[in-house]
Amino acid sequence: MMQKIKVAKLVILAFFIASFIAALFINRTTKAYSSGPPAGYTRAPGEEPEACAECHLQDPDNPGTGRITVTAPQTYVPGQTYQITVTHANSDPTRLRWGFQLTALDDTDSKAGELQNTSVLTQILNNQGPGGSRQYIEHTSSGTFINQQGGANWTFNWTAPATNVGPVTFYVAGNQANNDGNTSGDYVYFTFAQTQPAQVTRDFQLTTTTPSQTIAPGSNADYNLALTPSSGFTGQVALSIAGLPSGATHIFNPSSVNITDATAKSSTLTVMTSANTPVGTYPLTVTAISGSLQRTTIVSLKVVTSTSADLSLTKTGSPNPAAVGTNLSYRIIVTNNGPAAATNINVADTLPANVTFVSSSTTQGSCSGTGTINCSIGSLANGASAVVTIIVTPTVAGQITNTASVTGAEADPDASNNSAIASTIIDPQVAAPLLLDQNLSVKTIVSGLNQPTSMAFLDAKEFLILERATGKVQRVFNGQLQTTAVDLAVNSASERGLLGIALHPNFPTTPYVYLYWTESSTGMDTSNIDEVPLLGNRVDRFVWNGATLTLDRNLIRLRALQMDAGQPSRGNHNGGVLRFGPDNKLYILMGDNGRRGLLQNITSGGPVPDDQFGGPEPDDAHLTGVILRLNDDGSTPIDNPFFNANAGLSGQAAANIKKIYAYGVRNSFGMAFDPQSGNLWTQENGDDAFDEINRVTAGFNGGWIQVMGPSSRVAQYKSIETGRPGGLQQNRWSPTLIADTPAQALSRLYSIPGSQYREPEFSWKYAVAPSPIGFVKGTSLGAQFEGDLFVGASRTTLYNGYLFRMRLSGDRLRIAMSDPRLQDTVADNLDKFDITESESLLIGKNFGVTTDIQTGPDGNLYIVSLSNGAVYQITAANSLQLSASSYTV
Repeated sequence: MMQKIKVAKLVILAFFIASFIAALFINRTTKAYSSGPPAGYTRAPGEEPEACAECHLQDPDNPGTGRITVTAPQTYVPGQTYQITVTHANSDPTRLRWGFQLTALDDTDSKAGELQNTSVLTQILNNQGPGGSRQYIEHTSSGTFINQQGGANWTFNWTAPATNVGPVTFYVAGNQANNDGNTSGDYVYFTFAQTQPAQVTRDFQLTTTTPSQTIAPGSNADYNLALTPSSGFTGQVALSIAGLPSGATHIFNPSSVNITDATAKSSTLTVMTSANTPVGTYPLTVTAISGSLQRTTIVSLKVVTSTSADLSLTKTGSPNPAAVGTNLSYRIIVTNNGPAAATNINVADTLPANVTFVSSSTTQGSCSGTGTINCSIGSLANGASAVVTIIVTPTVAGQITNTASVTGAEADPDASNNSAIASTIIDPQVAAPLLLDQNLSVKTIVSGLNQPTSMAFLDAKEFLILERATGKVQRVFNGQLQTTAVDLAVNSASERGLLGIALHPNFPTTPYVYLYWTESSTGMDTSNIDEVPLLGNRVDRFVWNGATLTLDRNLIRLRALQMDAGQPSRGNHNGGVLRFGPDNKLYILMGDNGRRGLLQNITSGGPVPDDQFGGPEPDDAHLTGVILRLNDDGSTPIDNPFFNANAGLSGQAAANIKKIYAYGVRNSFGMAFDPQSGNLWTQENGDDAFDEINRVTAGFNGGWIQVMGPSSRVAQYKSIETGRPGGLQQNRWSPTLIADTPAQALSRLYSIPGSQYREPEFSWKYAVAPSPIGFVKGTSLGAQFEGDLFVGASRTTLYNGYLFRMRLSGDRLRIAMSDPRLQDTVADNLDKFDITESESLLIGKNFGVTTDIQTGPDGNLYIVSLSNGAVYQITAANSLQLSASSYTV
């Protein structure tokens, strides 16, 4: 009897336990997971087999009428980024809230590639799920589409693995809820899709930088050819030509090109005509063959009478877009393609309506007129050019079109190139910073600063901000200027002054503050360009006591004085950015300071000595164009890339080589460490051609002065720099000395044992003058911005100070571009400060000359504007914004 009672009690207890558990499940609120479930609910291998149904209870006899699908590429190319879409569909009107979770795995059930947010509707879960090693993407609270009927969808990006990992499967589960506040009556569905590795064909491209040549019978024409490998192509490539006119022969140098790595190779085609070669225009087909691969390009040979002169004209407008009330510069290039000299050349340009004439000039001859501009160029020899510059001020927003034409006294065999058109967008004049993404907003934190450069956060509501020309380190608390922390006697001529700041990695426990500044030789602030010591750029360590800074020690002194013979004094290319890396080492960015020595990849020291202070070896007076890596006390780390390198140097030069992390740098205003990977990134300013974004590794050689932009574009680099005044700023090394081929350029680089030349990750063909760079840390701006790279402007010429946004690839090694025109990693704009091919990067306007971009302790992005004298805060739209009156925590 007692045994029966015990059994009964157990049954009753089990009943109550089961009833209690059932009640918990039946009444469980969905609020916790409306903002996204925990990782591991996609029904992928090794996960919870019931997926979302573990929590969202569903009648097994009524599975519902809905479905879930995932749209993914059928094949993938390693490293490429693709769009993925998850879609719910259900005609049941009781389905009023939606959710999903997805993961991507290879055939070993390991994480495959990188999932990336593109909107606030999704979020990423990293290093979670089975083994803590998978990545998931799922809905956010705002991505549940409350009270939406019929279905929902989410779109995001997936970057394929860097290498071929075989098939990749996207596992997804989703909930179609009735939004009644508990988990009963919800419908859970799951599915998967698979993508296979694409069959990538190793390939190469055949291109030319000289598509057309004009000669007289009996003369020769040269064409520069480039062979650029892709997808790992290597091998021997044979060259041939078809379409030569009678009496013409040819030679390739070399006739067979051996491609051994990813570097572009070159060959020169020379076509030799005879006196009997008929006059005419001949399309010549150049063919490159390697095994079954065959690529062709067409070049044009124009054989004309010896007394004719083929005049051609090109025209661009800069900036593009321009703005009402600001200058728009038209650049017209007249070239005589020969074969005869051209005389009595005249360029005519009738200005469009709604512009005000400012000035006109020409590199030879003279210009007259204000409505129609006529420029008498005079004569041009075969191959010579002249440049006409016309400056106007637009008065009305819209689009303007301007046409110029050229004539000469000689017969012109080709009239199709005697005129050119430039169309320019004219924006309204707007003063306030503007963001183009509706998910972001901008606010002024502090204004009235005197040329601010760099900032450092002391805590969530306090930061230090540098003033370039006053030499003052200002303290800002709750958006209000406080007392000055220190006032240094600076030389602020040109780009000099108080430039960079960094806090010790253990700040405030270790209360060191590091400053990069240019000292005055007079002991007072000065803008006199020659009142500076030779080694006037210095990095000093100060001690912070909570209110002021006190000098502790000098870490290093660097070149500042540019008083070079035969040209005016200068004060630019000082760099000035300081950053502590994740390795707790201090990184110092120093521009070339106008030097032309070993660190500028001029191994011979150039045609003349570098300057009156010696060179070309990197002694103290020539340690320029570098990124230095130092310990926090200024000593040299023993793990620096060249610490043990045998560079054949002695004395100061030998000691300085040990301090170098990277060299071959022209000048830069931006340096930042990727908060996700720890990689170092910089921007680099070209002269007229090829501004760059670089990922810098230990031993990096940026290639300056031999290379700017991709080495495969060296002919364009030379063409642009030789076609404009300025001579790369220093007449000791003329741009005419730039190499003609990639192989020639790379062979000239100064090699330190352990160094490696790296192609830029991105570049602009014509300069747009980028300045600071900074990464978004965290998701405060929205998950879609996490890890993105923001780039500011060092000029107000384009968009009154643009702000660019760049996304990185899943492996954080490259820039991931959505514009197919940028797959070659170059924005082929038409002139300086032209937006062409960078439209997809633009996220902000009117920020002025920017000098620093940082994520603050609050997760918001802070922009320092030198020209506007302000610090701006970028936040997620509709979130709390801080200002001078509300900047509190």
